[in-house]
Parts: sequence; C-alpha cells; structure tokens
Amino acid sequence: MLYDDRVFASGWNPGRNGVFILISDDFGDTWDIDEYPTGESGIPVNDIIVGVENGEEIVYLASDNGVYAYRLQ
Repeated sequence: MLYDDRVFASGWNPGRNGVFILISDDFGDTWDIDEYPTGESGIPVNDIIVGVENGEEIVYLASDNGVYAYRLQ
C-alpha cells in the first residue's frame, strides 16, 4: 500500500548493529524505527530511494558498504 503522507529517514548511529530506518506516516509528527541487521556496527546511510514493485514500497538504503533493500510489511 502506498501512503501520500509517508516520510523516510536514516543516518548513522554507531550504537546500532546495522542499518536503521525511521518511518513516519504523518509527515514526521511521529516516527517508528526498524532495523536491518547486517552484522556490522554503525553503517552510515548516505541516500534513500523509494521504489514501487507490484504495489509494494521498497526502500533502498545506500551506504558505504553497499545498498540494502527494505520491503515494507
């Protein structure tokens, strides 16, 4: 499902194991956090691209260690 009010954010946090993503369905008034474990600590995310495949949003997180695809449930 696609949401017009959805906002994504990420960044770098050395205390987390892997990549994290923040998701807001109300233009950033509230946030949920989800993690994409990679086995490595504190991977900085440099860019976010959102694509749609078969009506499902896929968030691509570009980092110094490669690109991670996150499928929204």
